Amino acid sequence: MRYGELDNIWSEDLSGLSGAAIGRVYGERAVEVLVPRSVDPSLYTDKGVIDLDRARELIGCKRSTLYQNRVVRAIIEDLQRRDLDATPATVVDTQDANKCGNVVKFPVEKTRQPSRYERGKIVVADLMLPYKLGVQRRFQIPTLFWAGTVDYEVADYMRSLAVGGRPLSTLLEYMKIIREFRRFCRERGMLWSMVCDDVLRAYRATKLNKGVQTRRINTVIGVIFQFYAWAERTGRLRDRVQLHNEPDYPEEMRHHPFAIGSNEFTTKDGRKIRVSKLWLDDSTKYPNRPTPNDDAIELVYDTQDGLVHEERNTLAFSFSRVMASRSFETLQVSVAQLPTRAQLDRIYDGSLPWSFTVTRKGQRQGKLYPTPDLLLRILNYVEFHRSKIVESCKAAGRFVSNKLFLTDQGTPLSVGALGELTRKAFQKAGVPGSYHRLRAARAQEEVERALDAVDVGDVELGPETLWKHSILMKAADFLDHTSLRSLEFYLNDLINSRVQKSTGAKLHIVEEALAEKTRALVEVEKRLQRASGLWRADPVLAEFIFTGDLKNPSPESRRQLREFRDEIELFEANFAEAA
Repeated sequence: MRYGELDNIWSEDLSGLSGAAIGRVYGERAVEVLVPRSVDPSLYTDKGVIDLDRARELIGCKRSTLYQNRVVRAIIEDLQRRDLDATPATVVDTQDANKCGNVVKFPVEKTRQPSRYERGKIVVADLMLPYKLGVQRRFQIPTLFWAGTVDYEVADYMRSLAVGGRPLSTLLEYMKIIREFRRFCRERGMLWSMVCDDVLRAYRATKLNKGVQTRRINTVIGVIFQFYAWAERTGRLRDRVQLHNEPDYPEEMRHHPFAIGSNEFTTKDGRKIRVSKLWLDDSTKYPNRPTPNDDAIELVYDTQDGLVHEERNTLAFSFSRVMASRSFETLQVSVAQLPTRAQLDRIYDGSLPWSFTVTRKGQRQGKLYPTPDLLLRILNYVEFHRSKIVESCKAAGRFVSNKLFLTDQGTPLSVGALGELTRKAFQKAGVPGSYHRLRAARAQEEVERALDAVDVGDVELGPETLWKHSILMKAADFLDHTSLRSLEFYLNDLINSRVQKSTGAKLHIVEEALAEKTRALVEVEKRLQRASGLWRADPVLAEFIFTGDLKNPSPESRRQLREFRDEIELFEANFAEAA
């Protein structure tokens, strides 16, 4: 029996597991029972060291496991060291502890030079933590290990950020920055609690010498400063980090030499925050990332002509072009979220609104709003291109995902694959950009649409109205940007309702609809051309094309003829919609 087949790590019968799997079970048991009991007096002897028999009973293992299992041994060492740090006056030395027969005989404080090759390992832990009063919630928290030893301060900081609502992607980025800085300190024998501005200045110098951009250096120093500011606020450090302006401190603290100084900084939205004194002035401009116009985007679409997955790729492009979806949002859409042909008719006449519910950045739920013409292209893709992939995979006995965009193996198209094929399409077209630039083109259109509504006069904005701010908020809302204050959303709703009724906005809607209808017609026409070549290769169908008489048709000829009839009907329906 393998570890993955084990129902519960607390199963009494582990005889079917290998030695490595049993060791993993004991390690997970130790994490579950020893770490939460680190403050339980029953876990310690009268001399303040961990009771070996008690730990063995909690884990349900043999006495030798506490010495031989690397995870269990590391946890016991860490707990003992933390207990010594908390109550140094009540702990006996190592020799006295070793005289007791019922204690773990580990060296309490063993100093050694950190290995320069010890990079630190990041492990994402899945934990249930208190979220609100009487409510628990599952969190994914990155945890930093040094040679099997947990970096508890960093782990506690990540836990507080996770409970505060930070997404896992942000936590991982912060963890990578802090890990690199902690490695820098460990290589120089610097304790985390003794870090000062001189250490930060030396670390910043290494970044400057490597040619790291100023903006990135400020980000790194900012993350490190916020970690130490959190440690000061939570009492892990005392009077080492400046958290307020001098006048805000008591009289006796106004001239205190803080080890880590800070300045007050006002953000663009008016909030006042504390930043490190080592913050560098950044006069560099953001790199110019030109937004592709309609002609450039058409060149990108044209690069897919003749490819096996032409219809799939161009449809994925249109998701970002029409709905401003991010790549990972595009790939969340499944076949179950699509309307039927009958529902599509109601969507066209406006009686049935339609949207795709996706998970956006920060694990927030959001919606993508497709146009009726984009939905028509999606249904055509599912009925023709995607259905062939599904039939091929089922014939080969492979499982087929229900996601909209598939590979030839029936698996969902990955974010990396979509980004790579989009990058190659831009390169082939000679246009600088990526999948995200298609989103930027849509954002530019949203702003332009609102501006046109103002120019035409459909939206009346007085001189006291912050119309520029409102228009930018409209674009930010459409793109799911959260940089603006949440209460301003209502102002954005107001201008949205006024812009929707404007003549200028309707002109953009007509142009967008025509573009999608044209793409739908082109896709059908290409399918007809490909099918026509196959039909001419069939003598029976070739004679039917020229004479109109079908003689002795084979089952395959009949099937192709039915496909021909379906394609013609679809082409006529699409042509009527476009007209």
